[in-house]
Amino acid sequence: AVARWARGRKSHANGRSLLGSSLVRLELWTGSLEDPRVVYSLIRVHAEWDSPRGGARSPANLVVAIDTSSSMRGPRIAQALRATRKLLERLDERDRLGVVCFDSTVRVVLPPGPVTAQARRRLLDELNTVRTSAGTHLAAGWSKSCELAAAGFLRDAVSRVVLLTDGQASVGIRDPERLLQIADEQLARGVSTTAMGVGEGFDDQLLADIARRGGGGFYYLATAEAIPAAFGAELAGVFAIAATGVSLGIVPEPEVGSVEVLHRLITHTMSDRMVVS
Repeated sequence: AVARWARGRKSHANGRSLLGSSLVRLELWTGSLEDPRVVYSLIRVHAEWDSPRGGARSPANLVVAIDTSSSMRGPRIAQALRATRKLLERLDERDRLGVVCFDSTVRVVLPPGPVTAQARRRLLDELNTVRTSAGTHLAAGWSKSCELAAAGFLRDAVSRVVLLTDGQASVGIRDPERLLQIADEQLARGVSTTAMGVGEGFDDQLLADIARRGGGGFYYLATAEAIPAAFGAELAGVFAIAATGVSLGIVPEPEVGSVEVLHRLITHTMSDRMVVS
């Protein structure tokens, strides 16, 4: 009874549907441990929709940003390029794909556009020319990728940058807070960022925060061989998205002293509620 009442009257979620009419369904469980005055709640959010495409997936608008610094030389860059080729195989003309490589400079390997037969041939040819070099201008490579993703806007598509690196920024912006501001700004314009770190040399906390603030996922990849599977999992996740910009409003009763969200999701406190993004 508590769960039904809470679900029906005290919780709501909003978001932009990608696949026609949608319903966001909430499931809520509550319980106390040693202190009965402290109540823990687990809230699950489910997207249910009636697709006008007959169950067809939504299109994807992706830009892959690949670190080509010298530390990526060998198996890491080889697997990153292999993962990009496999990604290409799973996309079609309804999708947009762009590829950017960055070391101390930034190179647009493929501007975002429909994944046509011509685009496939061009990208495969260009990937064969990718080489590693010195430096890691993470901010420039990432920002350029976000700019391309925004320019390749596609109605009803998820616009996402997949950022792959094995090191830390050595050129350009290196301050973590300034990098996180990029994530905030890009998400506000509708471009989310998934961050993938390979090996042990990258700043895992920074990449995790970029992903959290950027509205994407975070992958820790212990070996280069894990890169293709991570790209595949990310694409499957993008294909499965039914809504974006979803927020959950939690409205406490007057006798509730405080509300704290234990998950690392971004939260904002308003006059009468807490909003969880």
